[in-house]
Amino acid sequence: MNVLVVGASGFIGCHVVRALKAAGHFVLGTSRDGSSGSLAYRLGDPFPAAVEEAELEAVIDLAWDGIPDFGSAQCAANVMAQKDFLEQVAHLGVRRLVIAGTCREYGNAVGVASGEARPVDDFGRAKNEVHGIAATNCRDAGVGLTWLRIFYAYGSGQRSGSLLPMVLEDLLAGREPRVRDRTALHDFVDVGDVAAAFVESLGSGRDHDVLDVGSGRSIDVGTVVEVARRIVAGDDSSAETYGRELDQSDQTICADVDRTKRLIGWRPTVDIEAGIRRMAGEWGLGDARLSGADRRKSGASG
Repeated sequence: MNVLVVGASGFIGCHVVRALKAAGHFVLGTSRDGSSGSLAYRLGDPFPAAVEEAELEAVIDLAWDGIPDFGSAQCAANVMAQKDFLEQVAHLGVRRLVIAGTCREYGNAVGVASGEARPVDDFGRAKNEVHGIAATNCRDAGVGLTWLRIFYAYGSGQRSGSLLPMVLEDLLAGREPRVRDRTALHDFVDVGDVAAAFVESLGSGRDHDVLDVGSGRSIDVGTVVEVARRIVAGDDSSAETYGRELDQSDQTICADVDRTKRLIGWRPTVDIEAGIRRMAGEWGLGDARLSGADRRKSGASG
């Protein structure tokens, strides 16, 4: 399949491009500055000639300017750029559009996600607005739409100010990790698993999918710090008891991965421990400390 990836040089975009190519797809990528072999393109501008000429079959939209600024002005600017972009996509003649949404569309909901959006912050509201625009445009143009609500993605290439890069940097420097709230609960998902969800979404034949991309369980930040601490210290003992499944009485949201599995065949494969081990290797520990079980989970070569 010929696939356009918008936002190809970003944290998730780089992994999506690699996963698409590994699956045998032809990939045309764009980024604001044309880095990493992509075409220079700003969302909402006219498409480069190469996009118009590529006989595209699908588009993956990962673009969102200004991260980590999720304030109202930046979000409003992104919505306008997305609106212009989506109007152009409707004229490309593609069969499917896959867009990155966010778990923040769920607002203050708790337990396993129900699918109902109730955003309470600027970013969640902005993404939900883009979803509505995309749904209308795709319906009118006869284009299939998959909207992927991504939970707390982590992994290789993540922005340095994000939680796990900061924790690993501090631990490797012998400092206590700078964490504001160790009791905070999040559904963490490895970026490689996120990329796989985008690839699997291309095969959907339904008019409109809204799917969660997460691990299906939430883990408190303090536990994540302790798993990272043990890995950095070279302790290979298992931590199968970390985290806890959430139910409707708990305090945060987690992904409905069963529905995603049922509709597109995707399920997360990398647990948080294997994911942190892989990141720690990139921060200077090397793959030698991955146990055999972790290698199988993470896909590392022996």
